[in-house]
Amino acid sequence: MSSLAPLESIKPDNYPRLSREGLGALKFNWRKANVKDDWTKGGRLSDAWDRVSGWPYWKKPSYDLDYGLRVVAKIAQEIPAWREVVGQIAGLLTSRMPQYAAWFDWVEERELDPNSGRYSYFTYRSLIPPGFAGVYNSPGYIGNGIKTHLDEIEASLHVAPRRQPRAEHPYYPQHSPAVGRQYNPDPIYGNGSSNMMYKGYFAHQLMLAYVMTGDQKFLQPQHLVYDDDIQYWYSVKDIVEIMNQQHLGDVDENGSPLLYGIDCEVGKMFPVCVSVGGLANHLYDKVFGTNYRKGYDRWLDWARDNITGGHTEEDGPYAWCAPYFDRDIPYCMNEPHQQLGAFFIGPAMQFLPIDAKYATRIYEGMFKQYGREGDDGLHIVWPPELTPPVELEDKFGTSAGLAFAHEINDVERLDGLHQWFERHAGATYKDGEFYFTYGFEESWPRGIPNAWATLAYIGEPGSLRKMYNELNLEKFDQPSVVGIDYPGVNVSQAIYDAGKGALLVRIEPGTARQGSGTTFRVTNLGYHGGHQVQADGKPYEDWSEAGPGEIIIRTPVVQRTFVAR
Repeated sequence: MSSLAPLESIKPDNYPRLSREGLGALKFNWRKANVKDDWTKGGRLSDAWDRVSGWPYWKKPSYDLDYGLRVVAKIAQEIPAWREVVGQIAGLLTSRMPQYAAWFDWVEERELDPNSGRYSYFTYRSLIPPGFAGVYNSPGYIGNGIKTHLDEIEASLHVAPRRQPRAEHPYYPQHSPAVGRQYNPDPIYGNGSSNMMYKGYFAHQLMLAYVMTGDQKFLQPQHLVYDDDIQYWYSVKDIVEIMNQQHLGDVDENGSPLLYGIDCEVGKMFPVCVSVGGLANHLYDKVFGTNYRKGYDRWLDWARDNITGGHTEEDGPYAWCAPYFDRDIPYCMNEPHQQLGAFFIGPAMQFLPIDAKYATRIYEGMFKQYGREGDDGLHIVWPPELTPPVELEDKFGTSAGLAFAHEINDVERLDGLHQWFERHAGATYKDGEFYFTYGFEESWPRGIPNAWATLAYIGEPGSLRKMYNELNLEKFDQPSVVGIDYPGVNVSQAIYDAGKGALLVRIEPGTARQGSGTTFRVTNLGYHGGHQVQADGKPYEDWSEAGPGEIIIRTPVVQRTFVAR
């Protein structure tokens, strides 16, 4: 004890601290996670879960769970010694993923959409490959078990042995029906090649939750329930193993190459989803020393030359970033009227922790193609080819662009984006929360754009990459804060300095009356006794021992910084 630095040497300004926006984002996501609704079959979902922004691509309410959890994980990184509330949020969000509303589409949307001949003209023009109107599923329709392969084509090309030829009429293979995949309701196996939009996101959420909390429940088998008959058990390890195996596969049940990646909707590989699964496997490897990212890395090597392009200089910004690549045709959605800023910046945000150079070229490409600067600041527009004859603000792309600019400290763009946000995004601090309304008076704010933008208000530049690459797992064995009366009391700093052997905790009034009494405990202090506490740089006496290595601190609800050992 005597060799440790004096408590007075702990300077709060030298440690991470949540801003007003960070504290508000925590409260908003806590309220959202605690909303009372029912994701089981026949239940009713709350308006809290956005399933309209980005429709038909981002239609699933489960996406909102994932992007919200990223915000919570970034908050957790700033206050590693206080994990109660982030842990509760993580548990509530991930508990919805095994339920009906998160994966019913995989069970119910089979093969070719019966309405594929009645889509909007917009869908036929910009959302599906040309020439396939009426015989092709729109993005957003799963197509479980869709068959698109020509029977006996491998034997015809002398790359596989033929079947026994027919002796009777008809004597030769038939043009129809096509052959290939078999319908299978298992959402993790996913036809052996698909449903990344569920399994990749679920694994990502479970790993974020585990890294935040250290709670083994996130590693245990999860009970996936569609109804009384269709149920599965999968752990996060099972899911990352399956994703790795599928990435490393040759062809799927349909004979389509798996080098092109794991699909979301069957046959359609979306980089924005494959990269989420890649982050899940990356986190798992970081925690457990495995190599389940191997298959994702193989895909990423292929992707760099095939899902992005159009650059006019080596290592320059990309002119296009395909929303998806059809593995069955094959076809890359790389035409100007098929592009979206969100499909540049979405994958870029998720490539960033693993390949910052590639991610930044995509980011630069989005601003080169769709960035617009004026007296009101900098923002992204929807591709003019997509919305002729007008040019519309792309709040999706602008929101993620803000987060990326913050992460890489792109100061010039960041200033312009903040200027635009201040004028147009509708930042709200109501009831101590923080979110953006984007100018709409709706029952709940939009999900994914809010999550993306909020990342820019939490942590220093580089903190998103740190969240995936510099995991703080030592915190689980270090002194921690528990028993905070949240949301009555806020915690803006909570971090243990192992070098100085001291825990720093800063509390602020929340919903509780300022000056009213509250208590909290500090655990894992060690069993040596002789504990010390300071408040705002001075010795503090209103505390007592609560057990071996544990103390209880009593304080009025005021802004106050404690240091304890």
